Amino acid sequence: MDEDVDLTLFDELFSQLFEYIDTTTGTSLLEPYKLFRKKSLKEVMRTFSITRRYHKENSYINFLLTNDISNPKLFEGYFEVMECKENHIKFRDIDLKSYHTNINIGSLFTEDLKKGDIFHLQVNTELPEWKITYLELIYPEVSKYFLY
Repeated sequence: MDEDVDLTLFDELFSQLFEYIDTTTGTSLLEPYKLFRKKSLKEVMRTFSITRRYHKENSYINFLLTNDISNPKLFEGYFEVMECKENHIKFRDIDLKSYHTNINIGSLFTEDLKKGDIFHLQVNTELPEWKITYLELIYPEVSKYFLY
């Protein structure tokens, strides 16, 4: 998620790639991509932008160098946003099918978050309030069919 990469070039790059593949192999990838672009590209760009902002402020290297990485209460997983208010969120753990409320998302909060967004993250599960330790990526709701 290099911050210097212009996300608006994403569409142009993949359009040209699928057009090239279709021309050279006789496949039909460009048409499904156009449907994806029409239905979901804005959502992908929205979640990439939120993730990019987070990564700009929170280095993965710094996370790896902290004591948090060896904390036995650190849990990694995929969580679907069920509700989001101010700096706290209600998640549904996709793998365990359990619900978690009052999770502190701190500076990650933005009005751009939506119900159904899926977070891939590490969370500190110490009571009384879970706290996001590191965010890998936020996926738009449409991605759930590919994640589980």
